[in-house]
Amino acid sequence: MEGRGVKERKSLVVGSAVLAQRLRRRRGEIERALTHACATDEGEGIQDPAYCTQTDATFAAVTEYYLACIEKGEDAWSLIPSAAIEQARAAARHEIALDDFLIGVIAAQTLLNEFVLQESRELTGDSLSGAQALQGSVLLRFASELAREYKREECRLRQSTVRRQNALVNRLLWGTPVAKHEFGYSLEMWHVGLVVDGARAKDATRALAEILGTALLAVPRDRGTVWAWLGSHRRISSQSVRDALTAKHGFRARFAIGEPGRNVEGWRSTHFEARAALAVAFRTSATVTCFAQVALEAIALQTPDLGQSLRATYLAPLTESHRRGLVLRQTLRAYFASGRNASSAAVSLSVSRRTVENRLRIIEQKLGRSLTACGAELELALRLEDLDQS
Repeated sequence: MEGRGVKERKSLVVGSAVLAQRLRRRRGEIERALTHACATDEGEGIQDPAYCTQTDATFAAVTEYYLACIEKGEDAWSLIPSAAIEQARAAARHEIALDDFLIGVIAAQTLLNEFVLQESRELTGDSLSGAQALQGSVLLRFASELAREYKREECRLRQSTVRRQNALVNRLLWGTPVAKHEFGYSLEMWHVGLVVDGARAKDATRALAEILGTALLAVPRDRGTVWAWLGSHRRISSQSVRDALTAKHGFRARFAIGEPGRNVEGWRSTHFEARAALAVAFRTSATVTCFAQVALEAIALQTPDLGQSLRATYLAPLTESHRRGLVLRQTLRAYFASGRNASSAAVSLSVSRRTVENRLRIIEQKLGRSLTACGAELELALRLEDLDQS
């Protein structure tokens, strides 16, 4: 004799087949009801008109999927109709919120379930409960899969937008004209260029623009770096940007800032300054670096061979003896830091003025030139050395 479990399964299979047959006879009515529900939702602002143009095919495919799930059970669950998947992608493209999209999916499922209940009146208790359990499982599977497709499309669109933005920015940086409507950011104003490095770089630039009340163009680059521009019809100083960053704690990013520039030429120049400043920022512990404060180092780092030549010419002659060389370079740093005042340098070094003057004469002898003639070059060479050691 057959066991109770086998009988129940057979009863469920028979009941499901009967239920599917009855629903197929009402298929046209079901699809029209779904279409009408979509039109009602559109009136409530849930769906974009262009998005609704493909709903007829989608509802036909969804109805067939639902009937197949009733007939075949779990064997049909994985056969999510391509029309429904495309509808989820279209929702992302038309910027329909995921929650609103899923509300529509659930509403369609609820309507389908009403038809199921209407046609289930003659099913046995076991068959009816089995059909109801199936409906819940199908809804969960269907909604989960469409939500996943929606998010995939949203991610793809985000990446596509970033690629397009990067292409436009690169074209404009190298002198190729770009139409105003393509760019989405006015170039006919003052700009401060930023290069921001960090895991939350884009969020940080957005917060900074809100603090300063400026327009923002932010383009993600590789390895967590963002190229950004703050735009305003009034001139923005790099110092005001620095002050805002200093006053606002919690930015988990490193900022390199260019000097303000106007119109497209200034948009380009402030960006290249910010990129040059970033090369200095990477060699220090500073979280905010302004090009104006590190211009010489930034320019020198753009041509590493010349920077190395500068150090070889002005620092190598001072390193004949390691200990003696350290003392001479320490004296030079104090001398330059004090505005080339030997007395002030002596105080900072806790030595006499004569000692400082004697060391400076030794330096001039080793270099074969006076500090008056080569002071700027020597100071820059020391600053480059500091960057390499930091």
